[in-house]
Amino acid sequence: MRNEKKYLLREAARPLLPASVLSHRKQGFASPMAMWLRGSMRNSVRDYLSPKALAKSGVMAPAHVAEQLDAHDERRSLNDKTIFTTLMFERWWRARQ
Repeated sequence: MRNEKKYLLREAARPLLPASVLSHRKQGFASPMAMWLRGSMRNSVRDYLSPKALAKSGVMAPAHVAEQLDAHDERRSLNDKTIFTTLMFERWWRARQ
């Protein structure tokens, strides 16, 4: 059907790929951010979003941010998007001061 997405691409690939691949449902792509925030970025994010640093900039609630970081590290909740957004906002805010 020509209304389906990527019709021409699928038709061009039809001789090269099995039918199961061509008819497979679209899947989402998981970001590695959650893993990075628990691993290689953990210490730098914790330093940047420390209660002392947040109190100095005065915008974010240090206790709330610390709870989000702790819950993420302890795998009680997946807070990667919230932490990343907080980090980017804090970087933007400090750059404007």
